[in-house]
Amino acid sequence: MNAGDSFLIQTPPNDYHLFVAICPLQNGNMLCVNVTTQHPHSETSCILKNGDHDFITHDSVIGYKHAREINPTIKAHIIPKKSFSANILKKIQDGGLASKQLKNKYKKELKSFIGV
Repeated sequence: MNAGDSFLIQTPPNDYHLFVAICPLQNGNMLCVNVTTQHPHSETSCILKNGDHDFITHDSVIGYKHAREINPTIKAHIIPKKSFSANILKKIQDGGLASKQLKNKYKKELKSFIGV
């Protein structure tokens, strides 16, 4: 699993959500964030539009509040999708740094990974 890779993960009770890996963590896991439909109460640090990824068909946001650490060696329950482009990945990473909902421990590792 590499930064920019995307995949579906089952997220009960709402079926599957699209996640994107945004940086490796020191513990060997990958920091992954989910893409979700934009609503009036959504955090808007990163808004994605139709065409930013094959799976996105309407205005969506990154749910930094729901960031997960995923072990990149475990492939069960993950449905791979097309990777995000480098430009959109950077937009998602920059949004993570601006987010008020991404945990500080993840922001530190993200900063280190992207060299900020």
